[in-house]
Amino acid sequence: MTYNLLEAVKNCFTTEAMRQTGVAAVGESDASIERALSRVTALVINSLTGLAEQAGGGEVLWSMAREAHEQGVLRPSSGRLIGGGGWQSRGAELMRSLLSDRYSSTVETVADSAGSQNTTVNNLLGLTTPITLGILGRHAAENELDAQGLSQWLQEQRRMVAAIQPDLVRPHAPQPQSQSQTQGLGQTQTIPRPSPMSFDVRDNGTNYSPEVVGVQNRRVAAIGDYYQPEAAPAKASIWSSNWLGLGILLVAVAAALGYFLGQDRINLGFNRLTENTEEVAAVPAATATSTSTSQGRYDEATGNYIYDTGLPTLIKMGDGTRLMVGSNSTEHKLYQFLASDVAQVDSVNRTKGWISFDRVYFAPSSATLTPESQQQLQNVAAILKNFPRAKVRIGGYTDNSGSFAGNMKMSEDRANAAMAVLVDMGIDATRITSKGYGQKIPIASNDTEDGRALNRRISLRVTRK
Repeated sequence: MTYNLLEAVKNCFTTEAMRQTGVAAVGESDASIERALSRVTALVINSLTGLAEQAGGGEVLWSMAREAHEQGVLRPSSGRLIGGGGWQSRGAELMRSLLSDRYSSTVETVADSAGSQNTTVNNLLGLTTPITLGILGRHAAENELDAQGLSQWLQEQRRMVAAIQPDLVRPHAPQPQSQSQTQGLGQTQTIPRPSPMSFDVRDNGTNYSPEVVGVQNRRVAAIGDYYQPEAAPAKASIWSSNWLGLGILLVAVAAALGYFLGQDRINLGFNRLTENTEEVAAVPAATATSTSTSQGRYDEATGNYIYDTGLPTLIKMGDGTRLMVGSNSTEHKLYQFLASDVAQVDSVNRTKGWISFDRVYFAPSSATLTPESQQQLQNVAAILKNFPRAKVRIGGYTDNSGSFAGNMKMSEDRANAAMAVLVDMGIDATRITSKGYGQKIPIASNDTEDGRALNRRISLRVTRK
């Protein structure tokens, strides 16, 4: 029997669990909840599929799905729908990010079409998203699917939903050919409306703004449309929402400021140093100094530290390259630094500007890169190609296991391995230098497994913009 993701998600919502969790608003009928659940689940599946179809989006989805599965989202405690870890709020946050400024109208349209209440739909979105991710993560683990394999399977599931229940997902009515769109800081521009099931990012016709899409002169179009019953003809189509319009100015600016100001605070102590040795310069300023402040977790199965790379963010570069990365990811931080007119390389204090790779790993006790590391290195190469004057330095580090001399060689070999991949991907070798620092620069305690995993890392620093 063919696996049905829509039904698998819905089957997680038992009547008793929903009652105890308080999903439904007061006065909701079972029929309206059932209709709302079907529509919300189709909405989540279509949104996540659209994410997976973008450049780099498949890897972001695969990482989130794996995390949801490994953190036990599908192993709820008594009377609950999902496991702990704050996944309900994270699920709601993810959907708000994907739907962007159309989130409220989307919720209202789903509620109207289902005869439900907005509160119920909001709650269902917060729960359905992590459950869907958990099922995707479980399926990927059981079938040993990589990011590409999981994305292809999810696309098949979306087609199945459309074929089996076309009342949930089907093309919308023809839309006007253009619309007025507010851009950046109050700038308004009329741009063509993309066709259904398309995904487009358009510039404003001037020099591109090297910032996160949606902050200035960017518009992220919808990937599809959600069917509206005739009972609600005046409502905006759910799937015409800018699901990946990560253009909420306040959020984007706060993220950028948080990154750059956070670096300045971390490096305040180093600014007072009278000497800048290679050892001091190798301290990655953008990396947390203890496991308690790091965003992520230790993965016992692989021995790696799995970072939380944040919500999906689309960036577009001058050559038209689009990358889907996490808002906390290495790529996002690197791009922000290179694209900003304010951020400058500190040629005196070389402790500033270090960024740890968050998805580059090596086989145990070797300098052999794991297959999943290729995607992040490829993203970094794409960014560097768009900033041809930029030069970077790669640093390699280990924990304190083994001999000091052995760790120095291992860290050097790992830094060289990452540099070699970037060169093979088209970055001129004169633009990259590498150095191993061994166990000399720990960023966490070597007394714990997660601390040692944090210390086994490679980082990069822009040495010229």
